[in-house]
Amino acid sequence: MEQIIKGMPDGAEAIQKNFAELMGKTQGQAAAFKDFAEVAADMVKYSGGFSVAGVTIDNAPFSNPWYAGQVIVGTSEKTGAIVAYYFGGGMKVTAVSDGKIVGWRELATTDNAGLIDWQPNMDVKKGQLVTFKSLGTAKTGLLTFPIFMSLIDQNTGSSFPAADSLMGVSGKWRLTNKDAYSYDIGQVNFPYGFGMQLTRIGNMVIPYPNGRMTANVPSNTRMELAQEQVPVGLRIINRLGDNSGVTLRVVDEDGSDYVDYLISNNGKIYTTSLNGFPSGNYLRGFSTPYETGDSMIWIAGVPTV
Repeated sequence: MEQIIKGMPDGAEAIQKNFAELMGKTQGQAAAFKDFAEVAADMVKYSGGFSVAGVTIDNAPFSNPWYAGQVIVGTSEKTGAIVAYYFGGGMKVTAVSDGKIVGWRELATTDNAGLIDWQPNMDVKKGQLVTFKSLGTAKTGLLTFPIFMSLIDQNTGSSFPAADSLMGVSGKWRLTNKDAYSYDIGQVNFPYGFGMQLTRIGNMVIPYPNGRMTANVPSNTRMELAQEQVPVGLRIINRLGDNSGVTLRVVDEDGSDYVDYLISNNGKIYTTSLNGFPSGNYLRGFSTPYETGDSMIWIAGVPTV
């Protein structure tokens, strides 16, 4: 049944159908927040559909306060995406990262561009947004409530295709909320028996360097090229040619000894330690996330919807 709202903007008669369709699509209740920053700070609390009818909300996607939308939780309560549909036509989406709104972007304004669940052997138009609950695992590449835009008119086929680019699937699907993608193969072997976890979220890699060195690092070690390499999918983006790189520093518990690992854009690792480092000492990391230029990695399969 169509729901009539008093006080809607001019042209209400023409957009009553849009309103009813959007409410059905998002299953939205009246927004229980006054600022979209509240939503970004706790995506789990506000997950699901919402509607805004004549109420001003801070950091809103539209200046006209008549829209409905969905809050899609990503890999944690502080990541994911928020999709908003204006009653008069048009749609905007923002990714949420680290509990903050990344920025609203208009994705499409056509009737076929609403967010729908992926289904096998379904015909979709260019600009159509498709989502599903999950696909893959952390070690093979994991998608959790992704929002893909179809780049062409196409049929979804019997399974969702594997990734082959920074954007998703070249020429077919673009992942609009990159925080919905994660890749974590576990500990990566670094020189001198040190293991470091490198977790990829979207196109950012977060190092977790905590553990023990299992071999002595000699003193006066300078830019020593290691046999170990950073796996494809986790390498730093190449912005400065052969000079691109990031240094991950690990120190002992009192901060007196350290080891620097320089990761180059081709995955090579170089070790530096002027004072050396004894085996068995516990190490902590002083490193920051870095951007990768490697294609996303996930295996083709049938998503959970």
